[in-house]
Amino acid sequence: MSKYRIKYKKTDAARYISHLDFIRTITRTFRRAELPVKYSQGFNPHMILTVALPISVGVISDAEYMEVELNEEISEDKIISALNQNIPLGLEITAAKKVCGEDIALNKISYAKYFVEVEHSGECDIEKLLQNETLMVDKKSKKGITLTDIKPMIAHLGFIGENNGNAEYEMILSAGNVQNLKPETVIAAFEKYGDNYKADFISVTRKEMYFEDFKSVM
Repeated sequence: MSKYRIKYKKTDAARYISHLDFIRTITRTFRRAELPVKYSQGFNPHMILTVALPISVGVISDAEYMEVELNEEISEDKIISALNQNIPLGLEITAAKKVCGEDIALNKISYAKYFVEVEHSGECDIEKLLQNETLMVDKKSKKGITLTDIKPMIAHLGFIGENNGNAEYEMILSAGNVQNLKPETVIAAFEKYGDNYKADFISVTRKEMYFEDFKSVM
Protein backbone atom coordinates (compact mmCIF):
# COMPACT_ATOMS: atom_id res chain seq x y z
CA MET A 1 0.00 0.00 0.00
CA SER A 2 1.27 3.49 -0.93
CA LYS A 3 -0.06 6.94 -0.16
CA TYR A 4 0.25 9.77 -2.69
CA ARG A 5 -0.14 13.52 -2.29
CA ILE A 6 -1.66 15.13 -5.37
CA LYS A 7 -1.74 18.81 -6.30
CA TYR A 8 -4.47 20.10 -8.57
CA LYS A 9 -5.96 23.28 -10.02
CA LYS A 10 -9.56 24.42 -9.93
CA THR A 11 -10.11 26.87 -12.79
CA ASP A 12 -12.97 29.15 -13.72
CA ALA A 13 -14.99 26.34 -15.34
CA ALA A 14 -15.13 24.57 -11.95
CA ARG A 15 -15.58 27.71 -9.84
CA TYR A 16 -19.06 26.77 -8.63
CA ILE A 17 -18.49 23.09 -7.87
CA SER A 18 -19.22 22.43 -4.20
CA HIS A 19 -16.92 20.30 -2.05
CA LEU A 20 -19.41 17.42 -2.09
CA ASP A 21 -19.69 17.60 -5.87
CA PHE A 22 -15.90 17.65 -6.13
CA ILE A 23 -15.63 14.47 -4.04
CA ARG A 24 -18.15 12.77 -6.33
CA THR A 25 -16.29 14.04 -9.41
CA ILE A 26 -12.81 13.02 -8.30
CA THR A 27 -14.07 9.60 -7.14
CA ARG A 28 -15.47 8.94 -10.63
CA THR A 29 -12.20 10.22 -12.13
CA PHE A 30 -10.13 7.70 -10.13
CA ARG A 31 -12.46 4.91 -11.25
CA ARG A 32 -12.23 5.90 -14.92
CA ALA A 33 -8.45 6.18 -14.62
CA GLU A 34 -8.41 2.56 -13.40
CA LEU A 35 -5.93 3.34 -10.64
CA PRO A 36 -5.75 0.73 -7.84
CA VAL A 37 -7.31 2.89 -5.13
CA LYS A 38 -7.67 1.38 -1.67
CA TYR A 39 -11.18 1.22 -0.20
CA SER A 40 -12.34 1.21 3.38
CA GLN A 41 -13.83 -1.90 4.94
CA GLY A 42 -17.45 -2.43 5.99
CA PHE A 43 -20.91 -2.37 4.46
CA ASN A 44 -20.38 0.90 2.59
CA PRO A 45 -16.77 0.92 1.35
CA HIS A 46 -15.40 4.21 0.03
CA MET A 47 -12.11 5.41 -1.44
CA ILE A 48 -9.53 6.37 1.18
CA LEU A 49 -9.20 9.97 0.03
CA THR A 50 -8.40 13.15 1.98
CA VAL A 51 -8.84 16.69 0.65
CA ALA A 52 -6.90 19.51 2.33
CA LEU A 53 -8.79 22.63 3.38
CA PRO A 54 -11.79 22.48 1.01
CA ILE A 55 -12.15 25.67 -0.98
CA SER A 56 -15.23 27.90 -0.89
CA VAL A 57 -17.69 27.84 -3.77
CA GLY A 58 -16.84 30.62 -6.23
CA VAL A 59 -13.10 30.61 -5.48
CA ILE A 60 -10.61 29.32 -8.06
CA SER A 61 -7.22 27.89 -7.14
CA ASP A 62 -3.78 27.03 -8.47
CA ALA A 63 -2.87 24.94 -5.45
CA GLU A 64 -5.31 22.41 -4.00
CA TYR A 65 -4.10 19.18 -2.38
CA MET A 66 -5.47 15.73 -1.70
CA GLU A 67 -4.06 12.39 -0.60
CA VAL A 68 -5.11 8.96 -1.79
CA GLU A 69 -4.03 5.45 -0.85
CA LEU A 70 -3.25 2.95 -3.60
CA ASN A 71 -2.90 -0.80 -3.27
CA GLU A 72 0.37 -0.76 -5.22
CA GLU A 73 3.19 1.64 -6.01
CA ILE A 74 2.76 3.57 -9.26
CA SER A 75 4.94 6.27 -10.80
CA GLU A 76 3.87 9.83 -10.14
CA ASP A 77 3.88 10.60 -13.88
CA LYS A 78 1.46 7.74 -14.55
CA ILE A 79 -0.91 8.97 -11.82
CA ILE A 80 -0.90 12.51 -13.25
CA SER A 81 -1.43 11.31 -16.81
CA ALA A 82 -4.17 8.81 -15.98
CA LEU A 83 -6.14 11.32 -13.93
CA ASN A 84 -5.83 14.20 -16.43
CA GLN A 85 -7.06 11.95 -19.24
CA ASN A 86 -10.28 11.38 -17.30
CA ILE A 87 -10.84 14.51 -15.24
CA PRO A 88 -13.60 16.99 -16.22
CA LEU A 89 -13.03 20.47 -17.62
CA GLY A 90 -12.04 22.96 -14.95
CA LEU A 91 -9.89 20.57 -12.92
CA GLU A 92 -6.25 19.70 -13.66
CA ILE A 93 -3.70 17.57 -11.83
CA THR A 94 -0.37 19.41 -11.74
CA ALA A 95 1.88 17.30 -9.47
CA ALA A 96 2.04 14.11 -7.43
CA LYS A 97 4.47 12.61 -4.92
CA LYS A 98 4.63 9.52 -2.78
CA VAL A 99 4.12 10.40 0.89
CA CYS A 100 7.03 9.49 3.14
CA GLY A 101 7.15 9.15 6.92
CA GLU A 102 8.72 12.58 7.43
CA ASP A 103 6.08 14.42 5.39
CA ILE A 104 3.83 16.74 7.40
CA ALA A 105 0.15 15.76 7.44
CA LEU A 106 -2.27 17.86 5.38
CA ASN A 107 -4.30 18.72 8.49
CA LYS A 108 -1.30 20.76 9.69
CA ILE A 109 -1.74 23.39 6.95
CA SER A 110 -1.54 26.81 8.63
CA TYR A 111 -1.62 29.45 5.87
CA ALA A 112 -3.04 30.11 2.42
CA LYS A 113 -1.85 32.64 -0.13
CA TYR A 114 -4.44 34.50 -2.24
CA PHE A 115 -4.60 36.83 -5.21
CA VAL A 116 -7.61 39.10 -4.75
CA GLU A 117 -9.11 41.48 -7.29
CA VAL A 118 -11.69 44.01 -6.09
CA GLU A 119 -13.97 46.30 -8.02
CA HIS A 120 -14.41 49.15 -5.56
CA SER A 121 -14.96 52.79 -4.75
CA GLY A 122 -13.13 54.78 -2.11
CA GLU A 123 -9.64 54.11 -0.78
CA CYS A 124 -7.90 52.01 1.85
CA ASP A 125 -4.29 52.68 2.86
CA ILE A 126 -3.00 49.22 3.82
CA GLU A 127 0.02 50.55 5.71
CA LYS A 128 -2.25 52.78 7.78
CA LEU A 129 -4.75 49.95 8.22
CA LEU A 130 -2.12 47.63 9.68
CA GLN A 131 -1.05 50.28 12.18
CA ASN A 132 -4.27 49.63 14.10
CA GLU A 133 -3.69 47.51 17.21
CA THR A 134 -6.79 45.48 16.34
CA LEU A 135 -8.99 44.96 13.28
CA MET A 136 -12.41 44.11 14.64
CA VAL A 137 -14.68 42.68 11.96
CA ASP A 138 -17.78 40.50 11.91
CA LYS A 139 -16.46 37.01 11.10
CA LYS A 140 -18.57 34.01 10.21
CA SER A 141 -17.82 30.69 11.89
CA LYS A 142 -19.62 27.47 12.75
CA LYS A 143 -20.90 29.19 15.89
CA GLY A 144 -22.35 32.09 13.92
CA ILE A 145 -21.16 35.64 13.27
CA THR A 146 -18.96 37.17 15.96
CA LEU A 147 -16.95 40.38 16.20
CA THR A 148 -13.35 39.17 15.86
CA ASP A 149 -9.88 40.69 15.79
CA ILE A 150 -8.55 39.43 12.46
CA LYS A 151 -5.19 41.21 12.60
CA PRO A 152 -3.31 38.21 14.15
CA MET A 153 -4.59 36.08 11.26
CA ILE A 154 -2.98 38.28 8.59
CA ALA A 155 0.57 37.11 7.86
CA HIS A 156 1.00 39.33 4.80
CA LEU A 157 -1.14 41.94 3.08
CA GLY A 158 0.10 43.82 0.06
CA PHE A 159 -1.33 46.09 -2.62
CA ILE A 160 -0.20 44.98 -6.09
CA GLY A 161 -1.74 47.77 -8.17
CA GLU A 162 -4.72 48.79 -10.26
CA ASN A 163 -5.91 46.77 -13.26
CA ASN A 164 -8.67 48.31 -15.39
CA GLY A 165 -9.84 50.22 -12.35
CA ASN A 166 -9.86 47.18 -10.07
CA ALA A 167 -7.50 46.93 -7.09
CA GLU A 168 -5.29 43.82 -6.86
CA TYR A 169 -3.98 42.47 -3.56
CA GLU A 170 -1.77 39.64 -2.33
CA MET A 171 -2.78 38.10 1.00
CA ILE A 172 -1.31 35.35 3.16
CA LEU A 173 -3.87 34.45 5.78
CA SER A 174 -4.33 31.90 8.54
CA ALA A 175 -5.95 28.73 7.26
CA GLY A 176 -6.70 25.32 8.65
CA ASN A 177 -8.18 23.83 11.79
CA VAL A 178 -6.93 26.36 14.36
CA GLN A 179 -7.63 29.67 12.59
CA ASN A 180 -9.15 30.36 9.20
CA LEU A 181 -9.53 33.78 7.60
CA LYS A 182 -11.14 34.40 4.22
CA PRO A 183 -10.04 37.25 1.93
CA GLU A 184 -13.63 38.54 1.86
CA THR A 185 -13.37 39.22 5.61
CA VAL A 186 -10.18 41.23 5.04
CA ILE A 187 -12.03 43.28 2.44
CA ALA A 188 -14.74 43.85 5.05
CA ALA A 189 -12.00 45.41 7.21
CA PHE A 190 -11.10 47.69 4.28
CA GLU A 191 -14.73 48.83 4.20
CA LYS A 192 -14.83 49.41 7.96
CA TYR A 193 -11.48 51.15 8.39
CA GLY A 194 -10.87 52.64 4.94
CA ASP A 195 -11.87 56.00 3.49
CA ASN A 196 -15.39 55.29 2.17
CA TYR A 197 -14.10 52.01 0.75
CA LYS A 198 -16.91 49.95 -0.80
CA ALA A 199 -16.33 46.61 -2.55
CA ASP A 200 -18.76 45.96 -5.38
CA PHE A 201 -17.22 42.69 -6.64
CA ILE A 202 -14.49 40.42 -5.26
CA SER A 203 -12.62 37.74 -7.22
CA VAL A 204 -10.40 35.34 -5.24
CA THR A 205 -7.75 32.91 -6.45
CA ARG A 206 -5.95 30.67 -3.96
CA LYS A 207 -2.32 30.56 -5.10
CA GLU A 208 -0.67 28.28 -2.52
CA MET A 209 -0.94 26.71 0.92
CA TYR A 210 1.74 26.36 3.59
CA PHE A 211 2.48 24.55 6.81
CA GLU A 212 3.75 26.34 9.92
CA ASP A 213 6.84 28.50 9.29
CA PHE A 214 5.61 28.72 5.67
CA LYS A 215 6.94 25.31 4.69
CA SER A 216 5.65 24.16 1.30
CA VAL A 217 3.07 21.39 1.09
CA MET A 218 4.90 19.71 -1.82
